[in-house]
Amino acid sequence: LQPTALAVAQFSYIAWTFLVTGEALGVLFCTLFDEIGFSVNVVSVVISFFGVMAGFISPTMPRGLVMLSYASPMRWGAYLLMHIAFEGEQFDCDGTAVQCLTTGEEVLELYNFGSRDNYEHGRFGGRFFYGMTAVVTAAFVLVAVASLRLRALRLSH
Repeated sequence: LQPTALAVAQFSYIAWTFLVTGEALGVLFCTLFDEIGFSVNVVSVVISFFGVMAGFISPTMPRGLVMLSYASPMRWGAYLLMHIAFEGEQFDCDGTAVQCLTTGEEVLELYNFGSRDNYEHGRFGGRFFYGMTAVVTAAFVLVAVASLRLRALRLSH
């Protein structure tokens, strides 16, 4: 992570959206199921699923799973985190590795997160990814609140 105030603020924003999404999922599944232990397990599975589909563990996935991954702020945040961490970085390579990556841009390409040109000036710029992270997080919160309201309404009658 580049030691700048902007990089720390960007990282904090992304971590906050992940945290809020996890909390919203917790509320959602606790309102859907009566057993809290089962709800916790379901939330854990869903968050793990989103983490795998973000692109870090599995950079190549079937098209259907890639499309599903866009419903998670982790997919959008992963793109941003990769650019924050790897843009402009240089690595030493002694040639013994199977695949030698010497720049952060090569790492971004390996994980299909695009080049700096795509990040800043491409079809979707970095601002778009920050916005989509916020929109998807807000959608999770709204669904959780609606689920909570419906559960309260059902229990009141």
